[in-house]
Amino acid sequence: MKKIRKYKSNNSKNFLLLDTVIVQSLVELPSSIGNAIRNLKELDLSDCSSLVGVPSSIGNATNLRHLDFSECSGLVELPASIGNLHKLETLSMYLSGNGIKEVPSSIRLWHNLTDLFMSNTEIQEISPWIKRISHLRRLVLNGCKELLSLPQLPSSLSWLNGEDCESLERLDCSFLDQETELNFAKCFKLNKEARDVIIKPSTNSVTILPGKEIPNYNFNYQANGGSLVMTLNERPSPSSMIWKAL
Repeated sequence: MKKIRKYKSNNSKNFLLLDTVIVQSLVELPSSIGNAIRNLKELDLSDCSSLVGVPSSIGNATNLRHLDFSECSGLVELPASIGNLHKLETLSMYLSGNGIKEVPSSIRLWHNLTDLFMSNTEIQEISPWIKRISHLRRLVLNGCKELLSLPQLPSSLSWLNGEDCESLERLDCSFLDQETELNFAKCFKLNKEARDVIIKPSTNSVTILPGKEIPNYNFNYQANGGSLVMTLNERPSPSSMIWKAL
């Protein structure tokens, strides 16, 4: 295994640096790495394409705020002890072509988590515990081609990206926050119930769905032909306002 070096900056914040020339060949982390980085706040292992596992001692790095496994294409599982990272705010797993099929349920203890990125993983389902992550704002699942359904999600969610989840059929959730932005482009297998949940015009500020025609929903403004008349608020519109029809 290649050497990992630990540094300490002038502001006493510990961080881990992997020399860029050895990243591709990193196969495993030391079994005691969690003990060595107890004060670490950010661990970036992105592009460690040969990394196949993470030792359970990672759970001892309880001061971590940000953890990045992006493009660790050889990673096949995460230890349950990862749930001990109670201060974690961001977990990035842009894991194109990896073997991860599920995320340990212990991450339901991450009450401070705001961003969860799991693009291109092989997960087939998201466990119901995700609704307990009450501060989650962004959930990114695009390219999860084996994902079949989504459970109830936390009401704190403001951005959900499920683009190109080509097997996604069912949504067992609702989106009540009017500011929630949804992207389900290229999700052609969504059933009618799921589309009804997504398309409700009264709930979401931005919604993206696949299709070749406008569905027959009760939109506030509808018309046949090449024009549409809309009633604007009486207050003056800002000069920067732009109207665009696609």
